[in-house]
Amino acid sequence: MKELNKINFNFEIARPWFALSFFWFIIIIFLGIVMRFSFAFNVVLPTPIEFTRHAHSHTAFWGWAGPAFFGFILAILIDETKRSRVYENIL
Repeated sequence: MKELNKINFNFEIARPWFALSFFWFIIIIFLGIVMRFSFAFNVVLPTPIEFTRHAHSHTAFWGWAGPAFFGFILAILIDETKRSRVYENIL
């Protein structure tokens, strides 16, 4: 009988997604630091702060959280489909 609590995780299939996620996370850190310095030291940004804030939040979600989530889901799904062989043609 298959254990339901045990999740096998395929790191090899998720590695490119985690690398992409890490790359965008570094960019998000840079945008966050620029925003904090603009508040603290009254630095003039080339765009209004509202646009920078929206760019920071949207890039945070779609840039690093999205690929990391997709990498987790894909790594779990690939491992499960290798066992069942039902979705072999799709993947």
